[in-house]
Amino acid sequence: TGLDLYPENDVAIAVLTNRSNRYVSRIAQEIASVVLPGYAEALAAQSDEDDNEEEEGFSAPVSLLGEWSGEIHADGKRLPLSLTVKPDGDVHVKLGDEMATLLSNPNWHEGQLTGVFAGTIPGEDTARHDHMVQLNLYLREGRLIGSATAITYQEPAYFALTSFVELEKDAGQ
Repeated sequence: TGLDLYPENDVAIAVLTNRSNRYVSRIAQEIASVVLPGYAEALAAQSDEDDNEEEEGFSAPVSLLGEWSGEIHADGKRLPLSLTVKPDGDVHVKLGDEMATLLSNPNWHEGQLTGVFAGTIPGEDTARHDHMVQLNLYLREGRLIGSATAITYQEPAYFALTSFVELEKDAGQ
């Protein structure tokens, strides 16, 4: 399931499926390309940047490099979140008052940054299960927006709770 919100255009795009795969985001992007002015062109420009990605290891596009800060909206609260995307491919994550950590398995594909990190999203429901945090962030109009999911790390994952994330690049970057 994917839900993409574009409040500035009064548009919500929902994609429902009974499988988890990357096609959900691709379908949502195709719909957005049709209904949102200028989105198709921005997507094409981003695709050109993605084509230059190295096959081995994570290589962040220039537009992603730098310091990003914002919040996770979870359990009715706002929790500070920051990312530092470095040219060498390291992505440092700081959640609330927790120690900064590395984003594991970072990936950049079709304008989406994904990865997981050791962290805890506080809340009544998330406190019931030990979890890590999975990020799925899209670069849109100079912001990283998407989700942070508290997900159990035991196999198979039996608990996941997703929260909204919005980050902006720090001034001067």
